[in-house]
Amino acid sequence: MRYLNVKLSIKTVAIAWLFFAGYSSAGDRIQGDAGEGDLTTFSFPVDKHIMSSWGDYFFVGARVDATGTNDYALSFLEKSKTEFLPLTPEKVILDGQENAENPLFDNTIKDIVFAEITYPVIVPGIQKTTTPSLYVLSSFLNPKKISLVSATDIQDASVAPGATTGIEGISAAGNCIFAAVKPKGGASFGQDGSGIALLLYGTKKVETDKLDDKGKKIIKVMNIVEQKNTAALNTSSSVVQFGGDLDSLSYSDMHWDPVLNVLYIALKVESGSGGARAIVVGMFDQNNNLVLKNIAPDAVFAANNEVVGTGESDKVVNIYKIKTMQTTTGLNYLIVLGGNEDADDKGFVSAFPLVHDTSTVRDGNKIQTIQGASHAMLAKFDSDPVNNFVSDNNELFFFKERFYKVPAAQNADILKLNDNKAEVGKRVAPGEVVDIMVKGDTVFVAVQELFEKDKIIKRIYYSRAMFDQKGRINDWQQWRPVKASEGSIFGFDIKSSNATFVTIESDTSSDAADAK
Repeated sequence: MRYLNVKLSIKTVAIAWLFFAGYSSAGDRIQGDAGEGDLTTFSFPVDKHIMSSWGDYFFVGARVDATGTNDYALSFLEKSKTEFLPLTPEKVILDGQENAENPLFDNTIKDIVFAEITYPVIVPGIQKTTTPSLYVLSSFLNPKKISLVSATDIQDASVAPGATTGIEGISAAGNCIFAAVKPKGGASFGQDGSGIALLLYGTKKVETDKLDDKGKKIIKVMNIVEQKNTAALNTSSSVVQFGGDLDSLSYSDMHWDPVLNVLYIALKVESGSGGARAIVVGMFDQNNNLVLKNIAPDAVFAANNEVVGTGESDKVVNIYKIKTMQTTTGLNYLIVLGGNEDADDKGFVSAFPLVHDTSTVRDGNKIQTIQGASHAMLAKFDSDPVNNFVSDNNELFFFKERFYKVPAAQNADILKLNDNKAEVGKRVAPGEVVDIMVKGDTVFVAVQELFEKDKIIKRIYYSRAMFDQKGRINDWQQWRPVKASEGSIFGFDIKSSNATFVTIESDTSSDAADAK
């Protein structure tokens, strides 16, 4: 972030984002801990934020350098409300224990995602336990019964596993929580022992000391988080290096794709004597353990212009953020911010087609989905998609789905730097991208622009995909503004239910808020 101690405002602004005729600069400030009548939402900087799928809840956390956060270290906004409610009182229900010290009170939020649709998973900025922990906010609507479930003693990926010394970031899907963990002993992420931990949020029955009417001990159902496994990810892993260990590797971002049912992991890598991949795919094996695989074969990376990897030695590839898109034509794409060479820029957004290769088998009354060997990897960009149709009783056929089936196998099979089909917005974004979202066929970005008092500046832009006759992305619209403001925008979300932006803004270039 450009400013360290600014007061931030959170505003909502309605947009007609299906039919962009221009851009909006209006907005309503949402009240937070700063109080009614104040010109800001919070008295401290905020950063990490998530919104439920239809905008019923919007959560925002204190930035890792914030102080004096108290009850508002994490807060949330309900749909149609105009005031944030605090979620971090001094005392909470922690792992079933009432009136327990809240590890999130007067803390900061390093990362936050959703598990089971509406349960926030939180990594605190300040760890108050012996080993780094994460927490699931299992109950939050009743302010007197806020409940947390902890995951402590998370194991690394060492041959002889030990407790991680740090959680770099998280993602989630259903009851599965993915955590990028550092090795035991204090080494940085990327060294031996680092990896992606899989944890499961669920319930278990616990026998209590209380007796029922028949004198039997009462069984209580408790929420728990248990670790399943940790998949190794370090400078020697074959999923990131070929021809020699990487010189360095660090974590950037993770994203779960609910259509392909895989995890994408974005990294910053520096190749050693061989090549490097900066994207890794995570999936489940037959034992429901998390396993990692290549985004593309070694032969795909022959030079240093492939954006998500390099075939050359001593080169840096940096993917800052990662998203996915399923187009209205039915095809799957990887959306990344950053890359190699000229693409190592926080304004360069690219799109790459992905293979969707699954089949179903029946096991008794159950239908099981099997993912093919090339599923979720980069697709051969110029291959013809496979179209599937279904018929009714009158033998009329209807379009059902469309997939890329042919994986990229050599360098000529993938899109390169500055290719029209890959370059979202047709050029570098108008500023450094601080946040990115994908809705339908459209990519939205918030760019960082210096605050100028009494000057309205374009700060959120969009680019929409354009398609050929086979449903493939053939080009992108140029970046177009959709939101302007006087204050710098540090993050945003979009309510799908009513096409409303929620923006995190700063109306100051110092540590005091200016009037709006």
